[in-house]
Amino acid sequence: MWDSRVNGLVIPPTYGAFQANTIHELTELLGLDVGALSQTVKSYNSGLDADGSKRFDPTRLDGLSTREIIPPKSNWAQPLDQPPFYGVPMHPGITFTYMGVGIDKQARIRRTSGTLFRNLFAAGEIMSGNILSTGYLAGFGMTIRTVWGRIAGQEAGRHAIG
Repeated sequence: MWDSRVNGLVIPPTYGAFQANTIHELTELLGLDVGALSQTVKSYNSGLDADGSKRFDPTRLDGLSTREIIPPKSNWAQPLDQPPFYGVPMHPGITFTYMGVGIDKQARIRRTSGTLFRNLFAAGEIMSGNILSTGYLAGFGMTIRTVWGRIAGQEAGRHAIG
């Protein structure tokens, strides 16, 4: 979420952002709990460290922070109070697990004890740390998704039909 105060400073989201004139309207557009988000914005705004000695500067770490908010915001903390308000629905995802789950040649996931799950398979980024332990190669994610996705899919299919 952000407001008109910083709208031109935000990198535009790939699929656009929802826009509304109130936090309440934006919350409904995003499909979120109105009471919870209103309270979160209220807590955030009241937790701003506004001693007046620091000025907002988007070009450097400016120290404008929050207090008594977990996790704390350490720079560029601005109030959310200038309509219109903008928001983007976000969904969690795993990009890298760095030393992710262990697998065998059939893509079965290995337990910490070393035994294998007979019906749990992995492919792609979730197991990338086992192949590439440091750094990154361009296209690596697509490659392991394709190769190990095929293996995991075939093995899961074999398991499903018995």
